[in-house]
Amino acid sequence: VARRGEGATLNGEPLGAVRPKDPIEILSFEGTTTQFIAEKAAAMVGIARRLRVMGSLALSLCHLAAGRVDAVCSLKPARSIDIAAAQLLVREVGLAMELFEDPPFGAALLDLGQRSRLVAAATPVLCDELARVLG
Repeated sequence: VARRGEGATLNGEPLGAVRPKDPIEILSFEGTTTQFIAEKAAAMVGIARRLRVMGSLALSLCHLAAGRVDAVCSLKPARSIDIAAAQLLVREVGLAMELFEDPPFGAALLDLGQRSRLVAAATPVLCDELARVLG
């Protein structure tokens, strides 16, 4: 559960005590096909130790907020409305998130039309590095 400016909780306990690692140990790729993964996975060698694909961008962002993964990359453009609740969790625990095609994230329209790939991690610097490498 998250409320803007009030933090985020899981089962009534505050989220944020377990922080994503820097450098990245576990990276979650989402919005992907096998081809996207194959094309981009090699670029992560030296940046992330392990790679996961959970199959849900919103779920991956929730895992980031809970400290279960260390970064999230959407390889396929997503709609802001599809991640509205999950991004609030990420932002309320003080993590960074950015859109590839249409930054800044805070100005994204909450609608069905706009789409962009995104990166989320412990810091803006890590987000910038991931976005640069994934191009």
